[in-house]
Amino acid sequence: MFVTRDYNLRRTPKFWELAVKLNAIVLTADTDFGELIALSGLQKPSVLFLTGVFPAEPISLALLIANVCNGRDVELENGAIIAIEKTRIHIRSLPISTG
Repeated sequence: MFVTRDYNLRRTPKFWELAVKLNAIVLTADTDFGELIALSGLQKPSVLFLTGVFPAEPISLALLIANVCNGRDVELENGAIIAIEKTRIHIRSLPISTG
């Protein structure tokens, strides 16, 4: 795991390069990340996008993320955006076609 602000990489091409190199999954509540990866045409990294209000306790949030990721290894390995909402989960494979 790495935190973008620790590397001063937020929203830079180097961020995506490092995430791919580390085979990282991006966890964010920032709507821009989903849009940025979609517009980039990249297949990786996968993005977990949290929408809405989620548990404030770190352990509860970690359990929620683990439950969402459980059984979705193929999608995450191949590249996907997974939007986690309060009542549903939406999965979209990467790269996203813009045309």
